[in-house]
Amino acid sequence: MGCSREVLNRGGGSEPGGGSGGGEGAGAAASWLSSAVGEKVDELLRREENRALLEGVEDAERRVERARAALADIERQEAAARLAREEVRRLEKRRDEVC
Repeated sequence: MGCSREVLNRGGGSEPGGGSGGGEGAGAAASWLSSAVGEKVDELLRREENRALLEGVEDAERRVERARAALADIERQEAAARLAREEVRRLEKRRDEVC
């Protein structure tokens, strides 16, 4: 299971204890709470009844990575096609000047 809290932390938002100058005690409490919540999340993800959900999330992550790679490949191909069209135009213009 390569997912656990990493998947759930992608939701955005601010980190606990950040921003409102609550002092060192508040920061320590927020850190402890974050750690405790993270441990509980890991425990829940390890449970058998949640395995299908976790596997579904991991499958979705793999599909997203494949889609990103495919998009990057398409963008490279489009850039190469643009350069080729520009070269063809340049060569046609040169041909027209010579003839």
